[in-house]
Amino acid sequence: MRFLLLTTKFNHIDKSPWLASELVDELLRLGHVVTVINIDWAVSNNSSYEYTNKNGFSYKYLTPFVSSIPRLGLSLKWIFSSLKAYPYIIKLIFRGSRFDLCIGFSPCTATYAIHPLLKLLSKKSLLIYWDFFPIHNQQILHSIPNCIIPLLRWVENKCIQLYDNIGFMSPQSVNFAKKYFILEKKQNNFILPIWTTFLKKPTKSSSLRCELGLSKDRIVIVFGGQLAPGRGVLELCNAVIDSQKINSNIALIVIGDGVLSSRVKIFSQLSPDVIFCIGRVERSRYLEILSDSDVGVVATVSGVSSPTFPSKCLDYMACELPILASLEPATDFGEIVVNNAMGISCVAGDHDAMVAAILVLANDPIKRKKMGKKGSEYLHDNHSVSKICDLICKLKS
Repeated sequence: MRFLLLTTKFNHIDKSPWLASELVDELLRLGHVVTVINIDWAVSNNSSYEYTNKNGFSYKYLTPFVSSIPRLGLSLKWIFSSLKAYPYIIKLIFRGSRFDLCIGFSPCTATYAIHPLLKLLSKKSLLIYWDFFPIHNQQILHSIPNCIIPLLRWVENKCIQLYDNIGFMSPQSVNFAKKYFILEKKQNNFILPIWTTFLKKPTKSSSLRCELGLSKDRIVIVFGGQLAPGRGVLELCNAVIDSQKINSNIALIVIGDGVLSSRVKIFSQLSPDVIFCIGRVERSRYLEILSDSDVGVVATVSGVSSPTFPSKCLDYMACELPILASLEPATDFGEIVVNNAMGISCVAGDHDAMVAAILVLANDPIKRKKMGKKGSEYLHDNHSVSKICDLICKLKS
């Protein structure tokens, strides 16, 4: 099969594989031909390039539109970035390039100008929908003027309607999409779990515990990811501090950076033996830290109505960590965690419930081990990239 993939992120910042690149690598391993158009929203330079190898992989790298006009820079980025892909797409059309399946990712508005052209290139299309736009961004960041929310929602919906198949992460995501958007009856809406190639726990390393002065009997809770609004990291810090007053062996390691980094560092300064903020690390180092931790935390904030399925949980499962999920009521990920005995779930914003969950996991090493094993089993059964590729390839028939 011939695939065309459209994305705004292809690798992690440290160039290690991300979801899109993992999917492409697996498709190539299976002998398929893949073309990728990546408008990399994480950068702001003007470089772009085109690359083709003999293994059936073609890659067009583009940078987003950048403007220095005050207060309009972000808006102009959304309006003009996807137009930068037009020359390449037109070249594909005139070459007579034809694909069996085009794969796009949410939010569609980021690449809105490209979607109408996909019918000229591909027999069928698949939209992999993770984050509901613009409602998720608005409720977490409050950065979008209310007056343009209806317009952005309309644009997102129009782009979604151009796809034959839409893959959502969970049953609740499908239900929410049917209420929030107007989906076409002819569209195939189905569950397409998030995936990973990382399925095996890495070799355990105790170097970080030594560096931080943490003894082997300390119960290490780990939070990895962006330190940004909506991630629940500040609520987690407060809960860990209160938990540590009851069980003095509890410690929290926060990995990552973002706009909330300075506030997390304040927690660390006030409670230097409880909270350790180590910033961004390379992915290999991150996985080593997880392998030597005891509990992995997924946390969001209250007041969010759209469901989520946090990708960081896959790394926790691979490293056999029990999951503490503090999530908005709209999502069903907490139910998945509890129903499959992988961890404990509580409602985001319920401080006492989070403290209680931390203490339950901290006080029961046997429960932690059993939950970690269950998580690893669930990961292999549902989230391997090979299984996801099988589902995607069947869409051609």
